[in-house]
Amino acid sequence: MIRILAKKLIERSHNCFMNNYLPLEICPLCENSQRTLVFSVNDCIGTNQEFDLVRCLGCSHVYVTPVPIKGTLGRYYPEEYYSYNINVEKINRRLRYRVKKWIFNWQGKWQWLRKLLRSFLENQVAVMPMFYRRGKILDVGCGTGRFLSLIEDLGWETYGIEISKQATEIVRKNGHQVFCGNLLDANYPSKFFDVITYDNTLEHILRPVKCLEETYRILKPQGEVVVCVPNFDCWERTIFQKDWHHLPVPLHLHHFGYESLSYLLSKTGFKILKVKYALRMGAIRPNLRVIRRKFGIFNLNSLQIHIFSMLLLSGYILLLPLSYTRLARKMGIYLIIHGRK
Repeated sequence: MIRILAKKLIERSHNCFMNNYLPLEICPLCENSQRTLVFSVNDCIGTNQEFDLVRCLGCSHVYVTPVPIKGTLGRYYPEEYYSYNINVEKINRRLRYRVKKWIFNWQGKWQWLRKLLRSFLENQVAVMPMFYRRGKILDVGCGTGRFLSLIEDLGWETYGIEISKQATEIVRKNGHQVFCGNLLDANYPSKFFDVITYDNTLEHILRPVKCLEETYRILKPQGEVVVCVPNFDCWERTIFQKDWHHLPVPLHLHHFGYESLSYLLSKTGFKILKVKYALRMGAIRPNLRVIRRKFGIFNLNSLQIHIFSMLLLSGYILLLPLSYTRLARKMGIYLIIHGRK
């Protein structure tokens, strides 16, 4: 009797789960139905709902199945989500932010030093356009508008798209034009923007092909698209596997490497101009948490945590030069591709 009740409860739970989630039978990029399982992983909010990461045998794209339907996705994006909960005024006062603005606006002598520093900062400001002219720029998934505030000082006319009402209000108060919703519903005029950026956004979008087709439509001739995504082919993902901090399913519905992202851009009409890889120091804290959990290291005092953090930081700094070599595809935690219409 107990076994029968347990079986019914499991079936009911499974049916409820499948009513809110849609299995993907074909690849969202190339529509190939042949695939192989990479691994299964539980969701990022602790409900123990399991999702599969599968690799398409046609284009090598890794994607999540099943995916949340539109009404279900909001539970994974609370108003406390980190991209919406940033104090923009506090950021504007930070020395690091002011230094970035000063370098990007540097005029006069020592231009070789400016170019060197600017090249370094491009690994931190991943979606900076290659062509430093002024024009209209759209940041898809702009959060609270940090990037828009930075590039506005270079003379750009700034636009943003964001699904969070709270974040949208912050962006609007800071003087940027912003649409609350998704790109497909924004209905921008054709050939309207000079540059469109996706900084850690494309992996969240259910229909990336439709989104980049719309991007192509609203870009001016010779317009530029810049896409930055977590690099699924990197060494960090290979080491941490299911514990990699860029696997928060089902927030991240897609996991791109060079092969799949370049395929997507080419399929939607873009010519690839530049490919680069970046190491960002923001991965240190989540990786430290994973290491502590894996090895059961919980009773650390603040000094020991600081020492561990410094060791990880030293490792990242030592690896930074390799992100400019042929090893970049494996060393770079982020993949950035510039495309032109």
